Amino acid sequence: MTNKKFVEVGRMVEIQQGSFQNKHAMIVSIVDQNRVLVCNPMDKIPRRIVNLKSIKLTNTKAKIEGHPNRKAVLEAFKTGKIQERISESRVVKKQRFMEQRRNASDFERFSLRKARQTRASIAKKITNA
Repeated sequence: MTNKKFVEVGRMVEIQQGSFQNKHAMIVSIVDQNRVLVCNPMDKIPRRIVNLKSIKLTNTKAKIEGHPNRKAVLEAFKTGKIQERISESRVVKKQRFMEQRRNASDFERFSLRKARQTRASIAKKITNA
């Protein structure tokens, strides 16, 4: 299987380290082989140079060329419906689920455990019948 995610202008990335951890941004320019310039005007991420080791490439890509300014990036976000495509991605949904699980109260965990036990007992009765 070949790699189809290349570092290119318009590619969406997930920032893995720093103050904008777990936020998504767009590659605006490639500085050198180790760094890129990213920004996301929708999430208030300013233009900043980020090391390639601290980002994760996503499947989402916007059609944008050259060295776009903030206005062009914002327009690409709106016309390409980038924010919606990101929020519907499998990775983001899993992150939200894990966040809910992490923030669950004691009673919520208890309720889930009891529901699982009931579901298992019903499944057991059906399979044994």
